[in-house]
Amino acid sequence: MSTLPVPMSAEIVGAFERIREEGHPAVPYFEDQVSILNRLEGLIAGHDGRSDEPLASMEASIRPREYAVIRENLEAAIRAALREVEIGGPTVTLNVRDFGAVGDNLHDDGPALRRAVASLAEAGPGAELLLPAGTYRIDGFGGTPRRTHLLLEGLKDVTIRGEGIGRTELVGTEIGTLLRIEDCADVRVADLSLDFDPLPFTQGVIESIHPEDFSVTWRRQAGWPSPTGFPFDVGGDPTVFAVHVGAKPHCPETGRVLGHGGFTVARVEPLDEERFVLHGKKQAWETGRDLPETFRPGHPLTIQSRNVPGHQPAVWTAGNTRLTFERVAVYAAWTHTWQLTADTDVRLLGCVCEPKPGTDRLAISNADGLHIISQRVGPWIQDCRILRNFDDSSNLYCKAVSVDDQPSATELVLDSAFDPSDRSVNWQPDRRHFRVGDQLAVIDPMTGGTVGTPVITGVSERTWRGFRRVGVKLDGPLPVLRTRESLGKTHAVFSNMEFYMCAPDEPLEVMVANLQTKCDGFVMRDSVLGENSVNGIKLKASNGLVAGNHFDRNAGVAVSLLMRLTWQEAYAPRNVRMIDNTFEATHGINATVDYPGERYHYGPPYIADIEIAGNRFVNTTGFSVRLFSMRDSVVRDNQYDAAAPDVVNGEGPVIVDPSCRRVRVEDASMGEADAAGRP
Repeated sequence: MSTLPVPMSAEIVGAFERIREEGHPAVPYFEDQVSILNRLEGLIAGHDGRSDEPLASMEASIRPREYAVIRENLEAAIRAALREVEIGGPTVTLNVRDFGAVGDNLHDDGPALRRAVASLAEAGPGAELLLPAGTYRIDGFGGTPRRTHLLLEGLKDVTIRGEGIGRTELVGTEIGTLLRIEDCADVRVADLSLDFDPLPFTQGVIESIHPEDFSVTWRRQAGWPSPTGFPFDVGGDPTVFAVHVGAKPHCPETGRVLGHGGFTVARVEPLDEERFVLHGKKQAWETGRDLPETFRPGHPLTIQSRNVPGHQPAVWTAGNTRLTFERVAVYAAWTHTWQLTADTDVRLLGCVCEPKPGTDRLAISNADGLHIISQRVGPWIQDCRILRNFDDSSNLYCKAVSVDDQPSATELVLDSAFDPSDRSVNWQPDRRHFRVGDQLAVIDPMTGGTVGTPVITGVSERTWRGFRRVGVKLDGPLPVLRTRESLGKTHAVFSNMEFYMCAPDEPLEVMVANLQTKCDGFVMRDSVLGENSVNGIKLKASNGLVAGNHFDRNAGVAVSLLMRLTWQEAYAPRNVRMIDNTFEATHGINATVDYPGERYHYGPPYIADIEIAGNRFVNTTGFSVRLFSMRDSVVRDNQYDAAAPDVVNGEGPVIVDPSCRRVRVEDASMGEADAAGRP
């Protein structure tokens, strides 16, 4: 078939034709991946050996590897889709009611669900587990590790299906993960909702604001819990989230559409049973979104119990291949709504993260909607709604880890926990992130430059100062590196504040990023991402497509193209197309690089090969497109609201900083945005 990359075997061409004739839902995704491959192939052919940034020398070697990984996954996915077409339906259907589940929201259905999942694993390829309409309450973890209500582990080619969002519902009753899926292949979860009872937040209304001491007086809404009781007394500082409901409100002083916003609470002071003073942390208050516009008397305000024991997204995936969620809704989460970790080709189709319909809830999660870490390929996000999260709608990035020790020139000990629920290493990836044959980038966080790009020849479990770690053997020697050991550090927990607050010349340990886990081939299409307290997409991934989405009323930036070594997010976005999106009542697209020594560094390493085309910027609250540290990219054929602040104040809707290189701006009426001729 002409749209498939050439050369492609007759087997794959024939399989693609068959699944397209059958109307398989993944066909558009496969076509998008082909377009990504074709663009990447052009970049490989056009590489001219530029050396104007530390990472440029890597491109000639890593792009063919990226191409091979995406293409290999595409071929495997087409074969898997053909198997689905040929099977034509479930080979056997199990019913969870036959295992003792009741579904009345009164009985503990956890044991029955776990028995049913065990039988599903034994039923063979093509088996399906049906959850008839009902509310299946899961009281506790039933011995499942990592504070998980229901675990799917090692399943292959099976389906778990309910009878529709709002009809089949799983409810978790503990602070934890509701559904965890590990090391599965070709598994589908469809047509159900996920919720928690109790909820991870409370809500009420702002009575008054006191900027002089960074505080808000707040009245609790009837029927909602006190912010001084469970779960707010579990540990850590709560956070608040100012929510706007109904019509899009405007600030009477500025005329701007109000976004959502939040800050961290240092102390809750009860005035009586209904009224409380929320004392904000000074730094968090001063960096809050749209303050004081967002925080006004009479506006709703939720209080989030964000710092709970362990790191507990509602849905947590790790190490899966071709895992599909179809029409799955998540109505509450203790941290992220979905967290994807070290998977290959996860798909979210028609999924929803939003307050539960028919309730008075104002919010959903205490962190991101979709938190996507170090995917080998993907994900594919299609026709989803990601709304009302305390942090970003979605966050895609390649995780970097600190180097704890360097036993020899060809060995590294990496800060990477085997048990990701271990609170002491809460944000570190587990061993699935490193495989023999993976190519690494060893990065100096003081410059953003690479020290080397070795290939892994061995992976083992190691310890450093009593902490579990991953050891890697390499195919060639590295110079002597700055490590935690050589710097005399004894702590095992990465601190972003340590990186933010360091002096420009303070030495920091080098970090390692896996160049095979950059979410290559990701696609986000036709989804709504809005009403969040920070960004629509925080994008630190490569070789992908963001198309046809609606970004609405995010307090931060709709799309943030970012490299943040200060947060161990290691790789600048490259080869990403952002086309035909609508940006409404939010900041637009921002690109910048952030690493220690300079909080916002304007220059190399560069975000590169980005296309921003055919988008609509409607009533944006600040800038439409603002670019720093970008090269070899184009901005063209976009439409801008003439009333947007960046147009009114004369800056122009596209702002290109002098740190950019070879950025072409081909839109009309660009004002100061004339970077096309820069060298």
